[in-house]
Amino acid sequence: TAEINTRLRDVEARWRFALDSTGAGVWDLDIPANRILLSSRCKAMLGFADDEIGTRMDDWQQRIHPDDLSGLMSARQPLFDGGSDTFTNEHRTRCKDGSWKWIQTHGKVAARDAANVPVRVIGTYLDISERRQAEETIQRQANFDPLTQLPNRRLFLDRLGQEITKSRRTDVPLALLLIDLDEFKEVNDMLGHDVGDTLLQETARRIRSCIRDADTVARQGGDEFTVILTELSDRTHIEDIAQKIIGRLAEPFYLGDEVAYVTA
Repeated sequence: TAEINTRLRDVEARWRFALDSTGAGVWDLDIPANRILLSSRCKAMLGFADDEIGTRMDDWQQRIHPDDLSGLMSARQPLFDGGSDTFTNEHRTRCKDGSWKWIQTHGKVAARDAANVPVRVIGTYLDISERRQAEETIQRQANFDPLTQLPNRRLFLDRLGQEITKSRRTDVPLALLLIDLDEFKEVNDMLGHDVGDTLLQETARRIRSCIRDADTVARQGGDEFTVILTELSDRTHIEDIAQKIIGRLAEPFYLGDEVAYVTA
């Protein structure tokens, strides 16, 4: 309608100069009407043309990742409680092609009714996918072994500390297994580092297959691995898993054209 177009042009005119350099889009939410107006840049950010997204707020919210929706609602709640006129949130939104983008949104109450309830909120959308991806890469490099993708020594020590604290609080025991491969150096020297790396990757997979999702396998470095077994109901469980791991690692390793045998 003419009214909607006029409102959108008004919002974009006030924000365009400040936002153009940031790549942000503009949105305008009419809460009583459950209607959101999106600038062209908001839509293009997700791969849509101007006429491909309507104004129903419910349709827009359905594009937000289910794991992130409650966080967005919590971030907006102070606007309705009267504790704030602004909010910020980062969440994943589904693009036209089905992929997900990380979006940072800032919002500000533009109007309240006589009961001080927000009726209009305006704000911005900014694609922060590259930043989030860089942060996740840094986090992974800091905490995971790049060869096996297992937690490294740093993350292992952090998890061990948490599990010890939980064990003391709940009085439920945990176990720590230290696993060292025999004959690995000989395999590495005879067959080369590439084969040795593949053996370590397969070792990680075999150990992981012997434990529960709640347990932790980590690579300490070289051919040394550790396992944290948590929330143990009885101690026989520890020996069963230890023997299972030893048995799995004693099976032949088929590494391309080579076959290697190690023990643990």
